[in-house]
Amino acid sequence: MANTRTRQIIGIILMAAGWGWAGANFTPSDSQWWNYLLHAIPILLLLVLSLGFFSVSGDHERARTNGGWANVGLSIFAGISFIGYIVGIILGVINPSSQYGISTTGDWVAAVMLILGGFVWLTTLVPVHRDNAEIRTANR
Repeated sequence: MANTRTRQIIGIILMAAGWGWAGANFTPSDSQWWNYLLHAIPILLLLVLSLGFFSVSGDHERARTNGGWANVGLSIFAGISFIGYIVGIILGVINPSSQYGISTTGDWVAAVMLILGGFVWLTTLVPVHRDNAEIRTANR
């Protein structure tokens, strides 16, 4: 199983790909300039939070203490992305003709990337405790 830092990086990459896809997919071609800007906000927010996360050097424990604001921000961002796209899937199933909801193949690609990215990031928040016997065996 990948270590926590690796899973966090995988989560960030999946969320960036998903939000990039969603920004292009969910913005109609005849939209006003503000609609493009509105759809760019999540990817810009992810970029700023990721810069704070990646600017921390050293091992994961040190990164968690030094880059706390970035970890907290990315956790909130991942949670909102995860929940938002689950709601989008539900709304797409309930009312497929609605303006909001996951209904096309392009919508599904973005939704799957964002849900997986958010899920992978959020799994890093669950503390993992190894059994004492396993640790003693590994130390021998």
